[in-house]
Amino acid sequence: MPTIQMDPATRDALAMLAGGHVREAIAALELILCQRPGDADALLGLARAQIAAQRPELAEPLLKRLLVAHPGHREGRSHLSLLRVHHGDPSALHDLQELSDAPGAGFLEHYNLGTALLELEDLAGAEAATLKALAAEPDHPTGHARMGEIALQRGDLRAAAEHFRWMVAALPGEPVGWMLLAQANALAGEEERALRTLEAALEQLPGSQALLECLHGLAMRAGAGRRALRAAADLWELDPESADAAYRLGSAALVAGHIVQARDAFLVAVKIAPGQWMARRGLAKVCAALGELDRAAEELEKALELCPGQADVVNDLAALWLRRSVPARVEPVLRRALKAYPEEPRLHLNMAVALAMLGREREALPHAELAAGSEDAEISEPAARLRSQLRRRAA
Repeated sequence: MPTIQMDPATRDALAMLAGGHVREAIAALELILCQRPGDADALLGLARAQIAAQRPELAEPLLKRLLVAHPGHREGRSHLSLLRVHHGDPSALHDLQELSDAPGAGFLEHYNLGTALLELEDLAGAEAATLKALAAEPDHPTGHARMGEIALQRGDLRAAAEHFRWMVAALPGEPVGWMLLAQANALAGEEERALRTLEAALEQLPGSQALLECLHGLAMRAGAGRRALRAAADLWELDPESADAAYRLGSAALVAGHIVQARDAFLVAVKIAPGQWMARRGLAKVCAALGELDRAAEELEKALELCPGQADVVNDLAALWLRRSVPARVEPVLRRALKAYPEEPRLHLNMAVALAMLGREREALPHAELAAGSEDAEISEPAARLRSQLRRRAA
């Protein structure tokens, strides 16, 4: 725990961390430790900050330094024991349980035990430990985030949303709470509410890359092309040299039906990152839609060179060649892809079509039968029709 007479600079840095300003807190605490290497509060605070930043390897030596000076420091021992759980130390869970059971144990001792139990897929144990943590500090946003995570795993989406709403209210300036709340809404089938949640978050945190990426992804999944397009345009404005932003813009424009805009964005993405196969696949799609079939084939072939056997690219290329009535070019590419993805139904459908066009109905039939078993109606229905035709010809 922090000392009674904490240095004011350390107190300010820890306040930054509590407010979710992890990067700023790390910079301030590192400066403090340069000046006062033995400051226990700064050591612990920097370890917490590195853990929050998903850099446990940087937290571990700080905790060891803390425990050399203060061997009985409970929170330091708890954090280090949790890191030992990550490393697979079988005795670490016992130590975490002992620290949680000790008189006077606080939020973090219980919370770290819950984290370890959740990693070990003990959902009931993780929930019990997290509830003990919240009993110690009922307003702790991290505790509510964990309870929301547990509720999601249980499938209790309403409870998850309640915990994430509490987290948003406690830390409105942190994107993660908004994104978790939107995720819970989307999983509950409330896609419009999820989109509005992220749009409300962006009113408070304009220009947040994490929120914009989350909004773009959700809008794309929901088929909300215009909203995805706005989010992608904002991302590109943040970083015009980003191939990812250009790709997102192209994908959103394609969903929104703005083919020329999609083509321009994919061209930029390919120019910035010529080794990015997904951008080339996107460019091929819009070229095909614009009737530029030679350019579409060229881009798909380049994409296959970058990612040999990638099933989606192979299927796009197969569809293009079948559209141009060149089944002989399809067969060898499909055979290579089927070795890597023997259960992929669209590959089987395209192979059945290609072989049928080549007059090899008997070879085509098994592929049509496999494709007809797909749960995707866009694959199973044409495959079933082709299967019937092939059976009639064979009779």
